Amino acid sequence: PTLAQWIQSHPSPIDVHAAASLVEKLADGVAYVHLKGLVHRDIKPSNVLLDVGNAQGDEPIIIPRLTDFGLAREAKHPDVESSPASWAGTLQYVAPEQFLRTEYVDGPGVDIYGLGVLLYRLLTGQLPHVEEDPVKLVTGICETPPLPLRSLRRDIPRDLEAICMRCLEKQPGLRYQSATELAE
Repeated sequence: PTLAQWIQSHPSPIDVHAAASLVEKLADGVAYVHLKGLVHRDIKPSNVLLDVGNAQGDEPIIIPRLTDFGLAREAKHPDVESSPASWAGTLQYVAPEQFLRTEYVDGPGVDIYGLGVLLYRLLTGQLPHVEEDPVKLVTGICETPPLPLRSLRRDIPRDLEAICMRCLEKQPGLRYQSATELAE
């Protein structure tokens, strides 16, 4: 099953440790993608397959597998001119720099942001930015900080909230600088 299917069948926010573990494993996978010189650019629940392994105690081992590299691009550093292509991906998971077409549009921060949106969704049961009007949605993604996670769910540890909110920073330079750093 995909993570999107799993979320649909479990509408309430999931256990904080399970959410953190899932995103940690995904971040390790994204680090490998970045090591190979690519940026995924479309990290979202429907692009994550869940491989359920042997049970460890009462809980099965769930291994997330990132799929659908159709929008992947060669990673670009800020000093390298980006291609003229516009943003790509699912609107709610797209990083601000992709809309604003900054020099970071094809950088690893795009995937860090996507992992942050995914973690926010898993922990709170909602997306950081929700608007019916696409223009208002893009404006919110680019300008409005999301609600703090603990204002939506008090049992989220402060450190995990800080990790998630750092992933969702508007400026890529304020986010984790690598998926490895996020996983750690």
